[in-house]
Amino acid sequence: MGQAACCVDIDAAEGHGRGVSTSPNLLTSVEVAKMLGITHSTLRSWRFRGEGPPSVKVGVAVIYRIEDVETWMRKNHHQEEAESA
Repeated sequence: MGQAACCVDIDAAEGHGRGVSTSPNLLTSVEVAKMLGITHSTLRSWRFRGEGPPSVKVGVAVIYRIEDVETWMRKNHHQEEAESA
């Protein structure tokens, strides 16, 4: 039997590469940072403080499910609207 293809470029997931994932359901931290309009270091800082979208660590790679990121974005968008009202 052949080996299963890897889902995430490990170097990219840590911000050392181009940030290309091979699964449409998974995002690297580089991709998530671009989605949120923040730097990779800000996303990393949020992760260390337990803030930001939920992530999963697989070996040395940090990956995000797109559904989790979108849910987090919706929750935070509504929270910002409530705070500004």
